[in-house]
Amino acid sequence: MTTATPLILQELDEPAARRRGIRLILLRDDLTHPELPGNKWRKLKYNLLEARAQGHDTLLTFGGLFLIIWPPWPPLVGSMGFALSGWCAAKKAVL
Repeated sequence: MTTATPLILQELDEPAARRRGIRLILLRDDLTHPELPGNKWRKLKYNLLEARAQGHDTLLTFGGLFLIIWPPWPPLVGSMGFALSGWCAAKKAVL
């Protein structure tokens, strides 16, 4: 895992903005990491690096079952050598 996250910028060609001399540039966090959508990778990578540096081998995640954070966790943390335990709605989820 690298600590450098590429910033993917995309210019939006919006006629109304262009007429007013305004350039619209979007930060495409949805394209930053192949398995972790949106800004999740940017927000979590430092915690994952620190957990690894401290020698932890298992991560815990908490939240609602249908939150967008659930699906990416197993492949991401598994590829980094972590075991994962997820807790959802007061029950342990099998991930």
